[in-house]
Amino acid sequence: EGAGRWSGIPHGVIVYNHASNLDPFILFVACGGHRAPKFVGKKVLFAVPIFGWMSLALGQVPINRGDPKKSIATMNERVAAIMSRWSRSVAVSPEGTRTKDGHLVLPFKKGVFHLSQQMQAPILPLAIHGAFDLWPPSRLFTGVGEITVRALEAQPPLPPLPP
Repeated sequence: EGAGRWSGIPHGVIVYNHASNLDPFILFVACGGHRAPKFVGKKVLFAVPIFGWMSLALGQVPINRGDPKKSIATMNERVAAIMSRWSRSVAVSPEGTRTKDGHLVLPFKKGVFHLSQQMQAPILPLAIHGAFDLWPPSRLFTGVGEITVRALEAQPPLPPLPP
């Protein structure tokens, strides 16, 4: 829903409610495949055999959440290259993790907003409904059902920081 809402915006920081391991696949389809975003994810996921190696090879961005300064530097450097070189969006879960019970209760991390401000890229919010029910953390495989993805209004970045 709202697929044309971001037309004319070349790229931005996609924020979404991370409720399921299906989310990256859902975002790939929702963004049209060829314009699929690169994802920012915790570094330990990139050590998972096959999945992690493929993620690195496809240009996804690993973040060391234990070192905030290093995380910000890596994110800014890698995301700048993704946006300027390939005009691609970057997807980040603003809570920094997947929900365990289907509800969004954690506070947003500041990185999403720093990234938007640093890159002067709009925040592109997506709401995913139904993914948690199809593949909650307690289940080994996904179920069958319906998922709705709603693109919300793009939010302009904060003004750049003074030099």
